[in-house]
Amino acid sequence: MFEGTLVSKVKCFNCKKASVTQEIFQDLALPIPGRKEMSKFAEKGEQQKEQGVRTNGIGKKVYNAISFVIDLTKDSLVDPHTSLDDCLNAYFDSYELKGDNRYFCSNCNSFQTSGEEE
Repeated sequence: MFEGTLVSKVKCFNCKKASVTQEIFQDLALPIPGRKEMSKFAEKGEQQKEQGVRTNGIGKKVYNAISFVIDLTKDSLVDPHTSLDDCLNAYFDSYELKGDNRYFCSNCNSFQTSGEEE
């Protein structure tokens, strides 16, 4: 049997107070991301990889050239395949609670725009 604990941290954008909740789960209903979400996750991954590349000289240029070719090939020749990692990235993606989906902040005693605390 598989079991875990989800920890959710929501921060009120008005008073900056964070709320932390924990929930035990035995299964997760993972969303299957579309092409737009997949592109967003790929972009985040590329930014993280790029931060690890030295910015001095030829290494950066080679990295950029290889990344360009890979992206061009991936977008024009191959349909994206959704992996378990892609589904988990979509499930745990950052969010913002606003409009009709605002969070009730106990500190402000009202519904407030809020989001995931980093």
